Amino acid sequence: MPKATYALVVQTLLLVSQVQQVQPTAGDAIKKKYWTALCDIAVDADKIAAKALHNLQQPATPGAESLRNMLRALVYNLANNTEPTSPGERMIWSHFAEEASAAIDFYKGDKPAKLITAVRDAARANGAILDWINTQHKVSTSSHGCLSGGDSGEAPAAGSAGMATIDAKCVPNWTTVTAEAAATTAVGTQGLQGTLGGQKGEGELANGGHGCNSNSANSAVKLLNGGTGTSVAGQSPTLVAGIFKLTGTSMAMDDLSNVATKQTTHPYVYHIVQAVKTAGETLATEDVSTIDRAKTSNSFKSVARVHLLGTKATDSRRDTEIPDKIQTAFGSPDKYTAIYSKNVDEMPLTKKLTHDPNLKKLGEITDINDLMRLYFFFSDRLKSQVKDMTGQLEEAKRNQAPKSAEDKEKECNTKGKDKQDECNKLKDQCEFLTKTAKMVKSAH
Repeated sequence: MPKATYALVVQTLLLVSQVQQVQPTAGDAIKKKYWTALCDIAVDADKIAAKALHNLQQPATPGAESLRNMLRALVYNLANNTEPTSPGERMIWSHFAEEASAAIDFYKGDKPAKLITAVRDAARANGAILDWINTQHKVSTSSHGCLSGGDSGEAPAAGSAGMATIDAKCVPNWTTVTAEAAATTAVGTQGLQGTLGGQKGEGELANGGHGCNSNSANSAVKLLNGGTGTSVAGQSPTLVAGIFKLTGTSMAMDDLSNVATKQTTHPYVYHIVQAVKTAGETLATEDVSTIDRAKTSNSFKSVARVHLLGTKATDSRRDTEIPDKIQTAFGSPDKYTAIYSKNVDEMPLTKKLTHDPNLKKLGEITDINDLMRLYFFFSDRLKSQVKDMTGQLEEAKRNQAPKSAEDKEKECNTKGKDKQDECNKLKDQCEFLTKTAKMVKSAH
């Protein structure tokens, strides 16, 4: 054989050998970096549940504080009833009521349903992934299996070894969900990210043999019909929450970094991605504790319209006037702070009112029942004061009104003994009137 021909044959054989080495092979075990990345998605599903719980509970905190602020304001108003409330006081105190109402409305609206739906959808992906991973693990040995012990053809992770010792995040978490707003890592707001963030072609996901029947050509799926397999190519078969697919030669993966248009083809991934976004649903609140923040606050506009502009809460036509109106109503940052919190919080309370020697100011009272008790105390005190004043006014009015002869005689008989002459005149007058009345009656 000529040397040139021999060299060509050798090069051809080497090329064929290299092609065979990279050729995707059905039966290869999935590389560890990829199957453990599936577990990262499952962990993110748990984070979604924790975040949804966090955001479901979140409105309760500012809502309860706004309710307490409103009750404190009412107590303060009743306790200091010598002056009418100012427009600024009415606006701020109404804001507290509005914020408390908004927290209640949050739970009446559609956001709780969205949050619970996010948890459900994330849990479906979590269950599909971890069930598949743990099933593959349980039916594996060190010779045959689908979960490789490494990324270079290592022996499979045998089912005799606990999954917790191989990768703890691949073990389902059965503890009670706790509220936490942790960010996801494997699932983003558009699609999968990180290790599984892009397309994985045939031959990339798995290597090393080990007889993984889940990794089959779609024309000869070994999960069916034993050694020869069965063709299900027309059904576009997928595995593990639809993340991996079976092609004409082996296992592969589509680009799932953006699943906006893949709701039908990849429902598990699409919906867990939506769940990441939906789990962020919460009640938007604003800090309006300073006059500058109040001027730019959207949540303050409705109460400002009512109490500063004299319009309806929903009438936005004069909103450009609100910052100047707020400035005029309060005058200075210190006066705003005084009305917003300081005056109310610093109002002194006696031990008799608090029932606790450690609580000396209204702002220190946090228990709703104690605040209601104080409200009723000052309300009843005000009613008693009004009743006393009303009685005094009625008595003064009676004293100023002209008295009839009979009333004057009655007064003489009880209080006027020292004015006997005047009383005798009144008595004669009353007798005359009585006789006259009898004569008129007998004439008829």
